[in-house]
Amino acid sequence: MRSLVSPDRKYYYLSITQPPVEIVHDDPDDMQIVIRCPYCGKKTTVGDTVMISGFIGCPHCYWEAGGLLNTVMWIREHDYEEYKKGDFYKAGFKENLKLWEERKNK
Repeated sequence: MRSLVSPDRKYYYLSITQPPVEIVHDDPDDMQIVIRCPYCGKKTTVGDTVMISGFIGCPHCYWEAGGLLNTVMWIREHDYEEYKKGDFYKAGFKENLKLWEERKNK
């Protein structure tokens, strides 16, 4: 397998559409490299990251109600232009979780 670690071993490339993430703790096994989730900021391993439509999350923020999976699916269905731009992803998990709660309570 070709490594997706930067030559200086400071960054890991999780996706071709997202910037690389900083490595918190390096490991010879790429799947065990510890990073901060680019969506919620929690520490996770590369092997535990999950992707939907090029947006990357971790077990903390992906599967939770209102998490990355629900957010991407809702935005893709209700605001396709925003889905294509991806600005919602840059807002992060906490902000999108608030918006999820607001939509749910309407």
